[in-house]
Amino acid sequence: MRYATALFEFAEERNEVEQTFNDVKLLADICEKSRELRLMLKSPVVFTDKKLSVLHEILKDKIGIVTSTFIDILVRKRREEHLYGIAVAFVGLYRKSKNIKVARVISAVPLDETIKNDLITILVNQTGSTIWLEEEVDTSILGGLIVNVEGIMFDNSISNKIKILRKEFSVNKYIKEY
Repeated sequence: MRYATALFEFAEERNEVEQTFNDVKLLADICEKSRELRLMLKSPVVFTDKKLSVLHEILKDKIGIVTSTFIDILVRKRREEHLYGIAVAFVGLYRKSKNIKVARVISAVPLDETIKNDLITILVNQTGSTIWLEEEVDTSILGGLIVNVEGIMFDNSISNKIKILRKEFSVNKYIKEY
């Protein structure tokens, strides 16, 4: 977190927060998708120069000078195994500074643009924040939506309603005396 904070503050000083955010987001996406890259960065067997050349080759002409310099310093100080974690922490700092909340939406079928826009409008009104929507399709919920905004969940799925009904029907209120 302290490395992410240092990078964020440095980017603010240079008025390059947006560029640095885009760079760091790209780096986080690459690290997330490439298990081999993460293993190479953690490996004590791979020399620092080799790690730097691999990172430079992957990120060549895709990132700004602030991020590039930060990565160079991090690798030379042998902190490269924390690169992915730093990137994720930086994205969190960026979101916090811009009052952005991530809403994860699970639906049985892909949502059309109208429903997405309506949902974003509702969430913006409820939270007072900008909303980033992450959509996931899960046919096991049968229908409806499950919306999770940073730990607050609203489950309006059909599978949840069926579960609630089963629970209610499992309690037999029928009195056999009549």
